[in-house]
Amino acid sequence: MEPYVLMVAIVGIAIYFTLKQRFQREVHLAAIEKGMGVPKFPQPDLRKPALVLIALGLGFSIAAFVAFSFATGHRAPHPLQVSIWGIIPVFIGAALLIFKQMAAKDQEDSSES
Repeated sequence: MEPYVLMVAIVGIAIYFTLKQRFQREVHLAAIEKGMGVPKFPQPDLRKPALVLIALGLGFSIAAFVAFSFATGHRAPHPLQVSIWGIIPVFIGAALLIFKQMAAKDQEDSSES
């Protein structure tokens, strides 16, 4: 992958989140000016993408380990050198699950107050 493609993707994602936050702030301010209650935006359910990432990472790790276990030759990498990269999506998925649980707990705490 070309480095500029990755940079464009990162900048695009940053612009998306900035515009989304600006839109939500404008909606909140408009609601406050009209004397209405502040609208709550639905939070996305992150469990499904989190589980997909965990499964993807584990699947990649297992597949790479098995595939490179059968590789022979002095230039073949050790299976753990390749399969360790599957941990990245596993940790991202675990972080999404933890974030979802923390957000649900914060929402319960704010609704009780």
